[in-house]
Amino acid sequence: MVATVSERLSSCKMKIEITLQAERIDSIRKTQEVAAQKEAQIQGFRKGKAPMHMVKGLYAGTIEKNTLDEAMQQAYEEGLKESKIIPVGYPVIKNFDYDDDKNLKIEVEIEVNPEIELKKYKNLSFERIIYKIEDSDVEENINYILKQRAVVLPVNDPAHENDIVTFSLQELDQSGAPLIGKKYNDIRVQLGQGQFDPDLEAQIISAKTGEERMLEKVYPKSAGKDLVGKVEKYQAAITKVEKEEKPELNDKFVEDLNLDIKTVNDFRTRVREELEHRWGQESEQHFYHHVVQELLHENPFDAPDTMIDNYLDHIVEDVRNREKKINEDAVRKHYRADATFNVKWFHLKDKIAEVENIESTEEDYAKFLEELNDEKVKKLYESNPDFKKRAMSDIFEKKIFDFLIKSSKVKEKKQSIKQGKDIG
Repeated sequence: MVATVSERLSSCKMKIEITLQAERIDSIRKTQEVAAQKEAQIQGFRKGKAPMHMVKGLYAGTIEKNTLDEAMQQAYEEGLKESKIIPVGYPVIKNFDYDDDKNLKIEVEIEVNPEIELKKYKNLSFERIIYKIEDSDVEENINYILKQRAVVLPVNDPAHENDIVTFSLQELDQSGAPLIGKKYNDIRVQLGQGQFDPDLEAQIISAKTGEERMLEKVYPKSAGKDLVGKVEKYQAAITKVEKEEKPELNDKFVEDLNLDIKTVNDFRTRVREELEHRWGQESEQHFYHHVVQELLHENPFDAPDTMIDNYLDHIVEDVRNREKKINEDAVRKHYRADATFNVKWFHLKDKIAEVENIESTEEDYAKFLEELNDEKVKKLYESNPDFKKRAMSDIFEKKIFDFLIKSSKVKEKKQSIKQGKDIG
């Protein structure tokens, strides 16, 4: 049996040619003939007792198929062993045939762990975004909390910005007659919040409960050639106008939140701390992704499709557990870039660790346990091997990331939360 790598198709895919000698084929065929004879049921003979020449004649096709299947399986397994190739997926048989000497020649494509040539992973330059929390950000979040606890009360006053208006809308033809099937009931809109067509909303401002109004929508040039100049007419019937009343921000309100704080100043401090924590995490995630993306750009290689598909299998299963109906193809398409990113980083960090002799040790794990403040959590890690495995993996990645950052230049750039939201 001879196995050779005939072509390296990519950093993670290769073509191998395997030759299985005729003598081996004959031996496999004889084994299959004996197996067929044991199972053969031929009229006039007990099961397994029919003459071999009859079995060969009646079951020739089955014997040959089983011989070929077994021969290819043996050739593939032994070919991998001989060439010391470790596949990461199932083989794709591209061609097979017998040569003039009746040797079986098989051509197989397989995926393997990618062959990575480290080109540049040290002395790189990165930008770390630091989000600055302004007083206005704190007040905006406080206002959001107050809004969540607001009560909505019906009023007889004309509707103004921030009021909530409930109404029905009947579309009309150009003569003013109602269009059948074009009535929309119980539309509820908070004015000034971008929840409804701005042209129609502007005509609802100042309306009172019980009032009816004629609304008109004229499409501008920016609407496109099919809509430009088109006029739509509606009759709106206002069924309710409500005003949102937010609670007063005072010490009593703060105490009622049960946050172990008692004053408005303490509340503002807590909100600022939570914003700093949240946007600090956002900064770290953005920086991590930026660094990895740059490393993958500087050290290009292909990721095995098999591993990407396996990664996507886990994502699909996770989505399926959370949602009753999913479009699997859409989920795979949406997450494929993320899957490719993570599979590539998995291989690249292992290669960097191999070259730089980086590993997670028992000493690292012991230090990790010492730094845990929660005794219950510590016991979970000590008693559950899966928890330890996950921790060791996190330690390993952190050591690689710390090494990369120490060997690179990092420039900090301050940015507002608004800029961060716009990027997100």
